[in-house]
Amino acid sequence: MCYWNLRSAFDVDDLDILIESSLTNVVALKTALTEIEVPFEDVQRFARPREKMSLRLCDRYAFHADILTAPSDDFDFENAFSRAQQVSCANLDVRVASLDTLRQLKLAAVECLEAEIAKHRRDLNALRGG
Repeated sequence: MCYWNLRSAFDVDDLDILIESSLTNVVALKTALTEIEVPFEDVQRFARPREKMSLRLCDRYAFHADILTAPSDDFDFENAFSRAQQVSCANLDVRVASLDTLRQLKLAAVECLEAEIAKHRRDLNALRGG
């Protein structure tokens, strides 16, 4: 969001990292996280779509990140990757998702949250005797 000047850097509280959900890629992610002493055990879980893991790295790295897999079974990771902008950040080449990919990811996140909120509202109604 900051890269695209849609939000101020002071208004962004995390870094979203979208990974391809292949077993090979997830094993590479585990290796990278282990190198910076971040535990990552559930490799199989991240080899499928619609997964998320929040990493709170404030103590050591002063930020937190969400590692995300594809928002749906039909998400085209290769297309998203090819449309991403390559930038340099702290001497590290990274890719920043295109605006279309960001829209797709945010829409999926909102739909997931709306479904979860609806479930909790149904639970509250049942608890109230409704």
